[in-house]
Amino acid sequence: MNLFGQRPPHPGTTTPTGADRAHAKVDSIEQRLDLCLLTMEAMWTLLRDRLKVTDEELAKRVLELDESDGILDGKVRRPPRTCPHCGKRIPGRFPRCLYCGEAIGAPPFA
Repeated sequence: MNLFGQRPPHPGTTTPTGADRAHAKVDSIEQRLDLCLLTMEAMWTLLRDRLKVTDEELAKRVLELDESDGILDGKVRRPPRTCPHCGKRIPGRFPRCLYCGEAIGAPPFA
């Protein structure tokens, strides 16, 4: 083991390259995204079946949320907020101030 806690490669093996690590990371992200999409579809079908909400109503709500920040781009941007402790402006998606560490809470789905 070296100074950084890493084991040297076993003789006869190769060390993963940066490209190998990037491919593994992409594969991991794709697996997580697939699980998120499957879970979201399961939740949607439960809501649709139990509450009788239509696909059109869902599509309309998605569009409303997309437009809520003034930009039709497939995402919702959270406006910057001011830290109540130090007064600095921070991105709206962060639950803590980047400057002083004060917990300010993030809106749901941030």
